Amino acid sequence: MRKSWKMLAILACALLAVNTTMAQDQGTAKTTAKKHKAAPHKTGGPTVSEQIQELKQLIEQQQQQINQLQQQATERDRAQQETQQAANRSLQQARDAASTADAANAAAVQAKESVDSVNSQVSDLKTNSTSLMSSIQEDQKKYNEAIESPLSWHYKGMTITPGGFLEAATTWRQRAMASDVDTPFNSIPFTNADAGRLTE
Repeated sequence: MRKSWKMLAILACALLAVNTTMAQDQGTAKTTAKKHKAAPHKTGGPTVSEQIQELKQLIEQQQQQINQLQQQATERDRAQQETQQAANRSLQQARDAASTADAANAAAVQAKESVDSVNSQVSDLKTNSTSLMSSIQEDQKKYNEAIESPLSWHYKGMTITPGGFLEAATTWRQRAMASDVDTPFNSIPFTNADAGRLTE
């Protein structure tokens, strides 16, 4: 845009210079014509109409350049607007992708919490089933032992467990004490008593 203004200024200066030169040439030609009326004036340069025509062509060229520059500026502005719109669309897509990623992360966290909860429930069930299995095995072992080698008899709601012991023991004493297997040393009869002469 500045370039076209500079060219217009240069063109205006050139036009002014041409006009000044032409005015001086005409003034000189009039004085020469007065002195030499018989000789017509011929200059070696272009005529005024040719110079005006040339200046018109230069102005038209500069106008075309200005139009081209304006068209380029318009296209650049349009491209810049399209770029801005594309950038805004990309930014919106990035925001949408970020929100989708956040939602996916939240869903993943929730799924992980659900999986952890299920895992803890499964481990609790395993622990319970293991303890239940061991108690069942112990009960089954007791029942099997009770069936294979019963320690008591069950009859009409009664449990009869045989107990006690059988002993075959003998005791000999020099003096009769009239007591059981245990010897009461405080009741040993003297030798002059009847029991002192009997054995047991």
